[in-house]
Amino acid sequence: MFILRMTMQNQPRRVSALRATAAAMLLVTVLDACGRDDVLLDPVVSGTATITPPSKSMIVGDSATFEVRAGSNRGALPVTLVACTVRESTIATATIRGSDCVVRGVGPGTTVLDASAVRGISVSARVIVVGGVSP
Repeated sequence: MFILRMTMQNQPRRVSALRATAAAMLLVTVLDACGRDDVLLDPVVSGTATITPPSKSMIVGDSATFEVRAGSNRGALPVTLVACTVRESTIATATIRGSDCVVRGVGPGTTVLDASAVRGISVSARVIVVGGVSP
């Protein structure tokens, strides 16, 4: 220990240079990681997902938004949707808007909205479309 201290006292410039190099390397590593969500910020998805609302009534011509969220170690998170479809296209249509499905009623009846996202996430909701007065 005494020898190391003597060496460090005799070479303060070298120690300062080593500290500066170590600090620079740490800063570069942190900045690189901050730009990449997959390194430090990627949440662990639990495999559970929800769609809200699970059922919705609307009149012909109206639209409704269904939020799709995945369970994770950070709570419910938005997902990257790959498909939003309805089983009966004569009753409703569906489109993707961000991490939500937007459904528009086109004819009276009941159908099911199916939403699929990355990582194998799949959820469904019931859609009821009526003609005339709002339900």
